[in-house]
Amino acid sequence: MIVAIVGLLLTVFVARVTVTDFLRERSPEAALKVSPYDAQSRATVAAMAMTTRLDAKQRMKARDDAREAFLRSPVNVAALRVLGFERELAGDPAGALRIMRQAERISRRDILTQLWLLEYNSRTGNLRGTLHHYNLAMRSSRTTRTLLFPILVSAAADPEVRVAILRVDGDEARILVARLSD
Repeated sequence: MIVAIVGLLLTVFVARVTVTDFLRERSPEAALKVSPYDAQSRATVAAMAMTTRLDAKQRMKARDDAREAFLRSPVNVAALRVLGFERELAGDPAGALRIMRQAERISRRDILTQLWLLEYNSRTGNLRGTLHHYNLAMRSSRTTRTLLFPILVSAAADPEVRVAILRVDGDEARILVARLSD
């Protein structure tokens, strides 16, 4: 009898995990209905909310969802990214930078984190940092490379940018110069 109950509980657990995994990318809201504590789905819902115009209440809900996802899974880059975006929207660029740097430490290949860091460095006049994140973003995906490369080529017409590209350390400089000379 106990074996049957344990077997039934394991079957329910496996079914729930399987359904959640299936739904997570297709419909994170539905995945949360099946498994309300799924950190990945919760972070995805929060990230999706941040792509729309949010009023203060919606922004706080997205922040709370991201915070809950991060507490459940401290290596959840999407959750950190949402928290960083929320800090930026709240007028706390220093807090946003701290969180985005933490997200980058977890994954240097997260495109949205790299693009935010690229934009932040550009906005604050840190050309070296901008080029560093350009390079990381372009190395992360072909799509991003296709989008960013023409912007970099155009920027390289500026003598200050060309000099900065040549001053970038080691491999990064060689990669950027090679891309510009193709």
